[in-house]
Amino acid sequence: RLERLLAQFSISGVEIHCFTTAPLTPPAGRPLALESHAKQRALFKHYFDRCTGIICSTGNETIWEAVCRGVPVLTVPTSGHPEQMMNARIHGRAFPASVRAVSRVRIEDVRWLVDFKPSEESIAESSALRERATTFDAEGARLLCGA
Repeated sequence: RLERLLAQFSISGVEIHCFTTAPLTPPAGRPLALESHAKQRALFKHYFDRCTGIICSTGNETIWEAVCRGVPVLTVPTSGHPEQMMNARIHGRAFPASVRAVSRVRIEDVRWLVDFKPSEESIAESSALRERATTFDAEGARLLCGA
């Protein structure tokens, strides 16, 4: 769906990389409207470290890392996975300025991500999450194990 949207409504000046189990096959008669890669941790990290926005399913790790870095997230829960539906709702409420949860990607959502400008609210969300993560890292074993 995202690839078809990008082919229909081009967004100039933006690189979009897609990581899936296997690279996407170009449609007949045209190249892909995004860069497609097989999942590779090192390559994902390379692009993640320099990205300005993330479109992902609703796994916690990617969303937390992006919000900590001040990077906006468009999250699309995978249907049939209730934990992703729950995560989408939780992250959307916890980080309303940084995370947009949608059931289906629309071009308006992609444009929100591309045009995102950090606001006082999104900066505060990022700072608060980094502080919580640092505190938890220092206190994590004691909190988890009661040690």
